[in-house]
Amino acid sequence: MNLSAIDLNLLVAFEALYDTRNVTLAGQRINRAQPSVSSALGRLRLLFQDELFLRTADGMQPTPKAVALMPAVSAALDQIRQALTQGAGFDPQAAAGRRFTVAASDYADVVIVPHLVAALRRDAPGIDLRIARLDRAALYEQLD
Repeated sequence: MNLSAIDLNLLVAFEALYDTRNVTLAGQRINRAQPSVSSALGRLRLLFQDELFLRTADGMQPTPKAVALMPAVSAALDQIRQALTQGAGFDPQAAAGRRFTVAASDYADVVIVPHLVAALRRDAPGIDLRIARLDRAALYEQLD
């Protein structure tokens, strides 16, 4: 298969369809109109010679081939995303609307968190900060 003849945006559409099970929602996720996602699905069907997603009362259900393809497609897109964001620094102004959770011990909660909150109010006023109590006995469960 000649990779240069394939539009890699089709894989982005595939991932969005797989995650949402809905052509319209997939389009919203990837900032494309519904007809564009439908067209991408048609091209994907030709490329993989499979229906990939079947319309049902519960939405677009993946075929066995789509289920088998998804791990590889997801891994490939994750690698591309990592390559594109490599070296990109954190921009606090661009983080508006995002939630960050920090687990802190009692000491950190009293000594460090007030300074952190002050800095975030100044540099990233649009973020949502949540402070959780650090429980060393349940550390792995807290990370999950």
